[in-house]
Amino acid sequence: MTTKIILLRHAEKPSADGTVGGVDASGRPNDDDLSVRGWQRAGALARFFAPGGGSLGVPRALYASRPTAEHPSRRAVSTLQPLARWLGLPLNQSFTCGQEPALTQALATDEGVTLVAWDHRGLCRIAQALVGAAAPDHWPAGCFDRYWIFSRDADGWRLAPQPQQLLDGDD
Repeated sequence: MTTKIILLRHAEKPSADGTVGGVDASGRPNDDDLSVRGWQRAGALARFFAPGGGSLGVPRALYASRPTAEHPSRRAVSTLQPLARWLGLPLNQSFTCGQEPALTQALATDEGVTLVAWDHRGLCRIAQALVGAAAPDHWPAGCFDRYWIFSRDADGWRLAPQPQQLLDGDD
């Protein structure tokens, strides 16, 4: 049974004004991927969630939204790829943006700590499926340095928003 679900937004993306571009893992320009700072965050998250890295527990399941023609962003996948490699875990990309209800059902069947990277709009739908009206109704558009922890107890899920505090300038 899942004891903890951690939701985080994918790491930093290219800027809307074009001054900061995206790059793929090889450094080639790709605006559907992370910015350089986003890749730095992905690496920092890998260290944070690896054994001995933080107090939240080591994830036993990793989920990221699968890119599609309608939503071609690779940012959620790129955010968790370094951690998946580090832990030797598969990165579950069975769900796409818009399939949050099905994803939430799958999350409840995992064991231990589960980590999810997603688009900021879908994070609220996942949270609402877990805790109902107690969930935030939005994730700030420019916020990449927080995560939401959902812990299970006898009464259901409890939400605790937290700052990541991984990179210089984080909240």
